[in-house]
Amino acid sequence: MNRTMTKRVQKIIPALGTINIVTIAGNCGDKALSEISGYVRDMHRRLSVFDESSEISEVNRFAGVKPVKVSQDTFDIIERSLVYSRITDGSFDITAGALAGIWKKSLKRGVLPDRNEIENAAVLTGFEDVILDSEGCTVMLKKRGQRLDLGGVAKGTAADEAARILKHCDVTDALLNFGGTVVCMGSERTVGLRTPFAKDGTTFAEITVKYKAVVTSGIYEQYAVIGGRLYHHIVDPRTGFPADSGLESVTLVGDSSEQLDALATAIIVMGIETGSELAQKLGLQAVFTTTDGKIFVSDELKNSFRMK
Repeated sequence: MNRTMTKRVQKIIPALGTINIVTIAGNCGDKALSEISGYVRDMHRRLSVFDESSEISEVNRFAGVKPVKVSQDTFDIIERSLVYSRITDGSFDITAGALAGIWKKSLKRGVLPDRNEIENAAVLTGFEDVILDSEGCTVMLKKRGQRLDLGGVAKGTAADEAARILKHCDVTDALLNFGGTVVCMGSERTVGLRTPFAKDGTTFAEITVKYKAVVTSGIYEQYAVIGGRLYHHIVDPRTGFPADSGLESVTLVGDSSEQLDALATAIIVMGIETGSELAQKLGLQAVFTTTDGKIFVSDELKNSFRMK
C-alpha cells in the first residue's frame, strides 16, 4: 500500500470501530503518538453510539425532549457535518442513524427489513432537525426517536487531528491509516485502490500522492445478497433504501480527511454525474468505479493513477 520506511515508529489504536495506525519515519514522535492515542480514545468515548455514556448517546436519549450540552469538539464536528449535508442536498445525513441501524441488522441476518420499519425510520431522518446553540454549546434533535450517528466522519476527523498533532510536534514524514482513511505526510507514497468485492483485498490500481488524504467508500464493505439482489450498507437518507446510483466505489483525494469521508459516502448516493460535479467544484480528485465495471479518473489525477 505504501513505500516502506527504513526506520519507523508505529502506534496501533483500536477505536472508532476500526484499527487506526500511525507510522512515523525515524525514531522520534513518542510525544505525538501518545497525544494522538489520547485524542482518538477520547473521541471514541464522546461519539460512540454503542456507549450509553457518550455525548452522542445522551443527545439521542433526549431527542425531542431537551438540548444536551456537549464538548466544543463534538459541537464543531456536528456543525461541520451539517455543512456536508447541505452541500450534498442530504445525501450525507448524520440523522440517518436509525435507518443505518436497521439495514446493518438486516444485512447480518440476510433478511430484508420490514417496509413499515424503514418508513418510520425515514420520517426520523432529516439533518434540518438538528438544533445547535453555539453560545451554550448544546445540541438537540427535534423529534423523539431521532438518532445522530457520526460514524461517517469520525475516522476522517481523527486522522485530520492526528496530522495536526504530528505537525505541531515537528513530525514531517508519517503515514496515517485510520480504517482505510489514509493521510500521507512527507515522502511521496503509493496508495492501492481495493478491487470491489475481492475477498483477498487485492487492488486494481494505485495512485501516487504527497501531503494528501485518500479516502475510499464502497458498497462492497458490508453487503448481502437477498432474493438474488445485492443490498449494501450505504443508505440513501432520502429513500430509506441502499443507494442505487450505479457507483460501486468512490475514491477521493484532497486535504481534509473528514471532508473526504463524508463526501465519498455521499457521492455513492448521488451518482457519478452529480458527484463528479461536486468533487470538481470543491477541488477534489476522484476515481469512480461503476457497477457495470467502468472506471473514471478525474483529469487532475490521471498522471499519478496507474492500473495494475
